[in-house]
Amino acid sequence: MNWTLRVTSYPTTWLPVALQDVKDYLRISHDSDNAQIVSMIWTATRIAEGMMRRAVVPQVLEYRFDEFPGRVDPVELPHPPLSTSSSHVSVAYLDSSGAWATLPSTAYEVDYRSEPGRILPSPGNTWPDVGRWSPYPSRRDLGVTVTYRCGYEASSAIPEPIRHWVVMRVGAMYEHREALADRAPQELARNYVDGLLDPYRVF
Repeated sequence: MNWTLRVTSYPTTWLPVALQDVKDYLRISHDSDNAQIVSMIWTATRIAEGMMRRAVVPQVLEYRFDEFPGRVDPVELPHPPLSTSSSHVSVAYLDSSGAWATLPSTAYEVDYRSEPGRILPSPGNTWPDVGRWSPYPSRRDLGVTVTYRCGYEASSAIPEPIRHWVVMRVGAMYEHREALADRAPQELARNYVDGLLDPYRVF
């Protein structure tokens, strides 16, 4: 199956770990590096999300793929956790005329308890046929678009090992924030630091 996944909305002010918590960890009392530390928090968070294939901060994703996987098969939505609000999921598809149509929310159910979360037809319904789909890549369009919200809705809901990983990674980035000509930055030991993320990785 051909597919694409992209972030359409990502927070700009919401932080997964508090700036002051990171400064306390770094033993920094001044404010002159605040903007740089905030940038490092975001960078470390995105790295963690990529390593885990899990959304940490609340964000909106657009998942596009060729066609529905069978008449009643569930569709897994990458990067859990999925929002617990069914209103945060919408499904659009190419109908038989080649026009985009929005699937009524009553036609499918949202399973946010699974990881990854899923959508599946509600009882008595099936996935619709997707128009203008062709097995030849040059002649087809990705016929289904699922837009959904995922990530932890509050920083306090983020598992502590993930928050701890972000803080430690920011600490390493801050310590080696300047290019050094005479020696390479020291890497943190993977068996401990990156191991903090292992229970939350999505395979």
